[in-house]
Amino acid sequence: MVDENSKSEVKPQAKKRRRSQTSPAGRKKKEDQVQVTKPKTFGDPTKTLIVDNGGFNLKYGWSTDQSPEIIPNITARLKHQFTVLVGDELNQVQNPNSLYANTRSTERGMIVNLGNQTLVWKRMLDKLGVEVPQNSEAADAFGWSINSRKRTAVVESVQKIPSSTIAVLLLLPPHCPRVLLNQIANLWLTDFGVCRIGFAISSVMAGKEHSKWCSSCTIDLGWSSTLVVPSFKKKPVKPTAIRRMPLGGRHMINMLKYYMSYRQYNLMEQEIIMREVFESLSFIALDFGHEMKIAQYTPAGRRHYDRDFILPNYQTSHRGSTRLPLALQKEIEMQQAGTAKDQEDDDEEEDEDFNDDGSEGSDDSGSGEGAEDNADSEDETEQDKRTRLLRERAERERLRKAHEQEEQVLLVSVERFTVPEVLFRPQDAGMQSQQVGLAEAVVQAVEACPEPYHPALYRSIFITGGVSKIPNLKERLETELRTLVSPDYQIFVTISESPIAQGWIGGQAWIKDKSVMQWSIGAESLAATPGKQRGVCSSLLIQNGGWYI
Repeated sequence: MVDENSKSEVKPQAKKRRRSQTSPAGRKKKEDQVQVTKPKTFGDPTKTLIVDNGGFNLKYGWSTDQSPEIIPNITARLKHQFTVLVGDELNQVQNPNSLYANTRSTERGMIVNLGNQTLVWKRMLDKLGVEVPQNSEAADAFGWSINSRKRTAVVESVQKIPSSTIAVLLLLPPHCPRVLLNQIANLWLTDFGVCRIGFAISSVMAGKEHSKWCSSCTIDLGWSSTLVVPSFKKKPVKPTAIRRMPLGGRHMINMLKYYMSYRQYNLMEQEIIMREVFESLSFIALDFGHEMKIAQYTPAGRRHYDRDFILPNYQTSHRGSTRLPLALQKEIEMQQAGTAKDQEDDDEEEDEDFNDDGSEGSDDSGSGEGAEDNADSEDETEQDKRTRLLRERAERERLRKAHEQEEQVLLVSVERFTVPEVLFRPQDAGMQSQQVGLAEAVVQAVEACPEPYHPALYRSIFITGGVSKIPNLKERLETELRTLVSPDYQIFVTISESPIAQGWIGGQAWIKDKSVMQWSIGAESLAATPGKQRGVCSSLLIQNGGWYI
């Protein structure tokens, strides 16, 4: 039993505990914690960082650099470990099969995983030697203060740069959601603590303007989408004229994985190997029907486009290699041997004609028995030579079979050109019949612009992006466009010399003659207009030639 005196002693303690939760000291502590995440005002930036946020790779570098650095825009983990590998740390893993939980930050060109993207951006800043605040919400959530020594071990020789002294130009895809722009701006200004942040459209910056008309119809063949952006003086001619195809390198690699897994090995989880196969062997067929007829009437392994891809074993080889199939090699050797034999026959005929003329000859009528001995010795020499050649051939065949038993060979045939064909025939990838191909998308984008722009845009079609490295793409696109465009218009198609870094190079040239205040905003802009933050970021993107949704 508890007496009344004990009850009276307990009640004041409970009231005292409630008062401590709402005490002035507690309120002040909470206010201090909230004030930590408020944007701070800084002076003018001393350096400018350009970041092209691609779906597959992240291209970044200072505005004074000659070329950008490139890291994969992905995170992953090793089996039975909790450490998250970010960006270029994945390249240090010898066997990619030991990686799992591969996470990409973008989907169809848009950032859909901002937390994962923040890790990649932080890795980029660590490689550049940029020091970010350690008291922000992102620093507490991702443990930057705890892992700072581990992450910066590889960049100890880099000079440390405070984040408050740099401005960032971030290149994004067109029609970026306004909510995403606000989140990115707050992340860079508050959590990363940069001085200023600016936005621009990667496809517009990657365009190569015509020297006379200052126009460009840029085709950006990216990782998860294909964009057609008509631009004039580094600004879209009309936002509604931009065309987007939900096809990119990722979809083609997935198709290749499905075809290879259905016909040979199960390679559905081997994205890295299939990407090597796609990059090294794929091409665009100039006459798709003719190539398919060859596949119909010629056995596999004897077609001129058949190739063997030797899979890596991750012990002696870490990358695959290509070679001709054995049947195709034998045909080529026979053709070369026949050509050499024909050449020898022609030489012998010339020698006989030369001897018949009487210009040169020898009298062997008195050779007699010596000639027979020479003939016998020649017969023996030829027999020994034949025996030796047969022995060497048998030895090579034995070694070849033993080597084939150890290595795994992937036969790549019609997949080399049927997979990239989806750029011009999206229905082959299972898409709706309303989805147009690449040539039709270019025509739609140009026709959606005012008519005075049409001649200039057709003369300045510029292809960029990683998928643009596929052979025969330019010739096939010109052929397709010529059948769709009026003969009154001239068509000129060019491909970028550095398709992966073209957006970064264009952004570097764009800000060269501009003041940092013209293309960026600072933390004071968001702090001064807390109720209009949505309008600040969207108006900045429109001012720099972009658009939002």
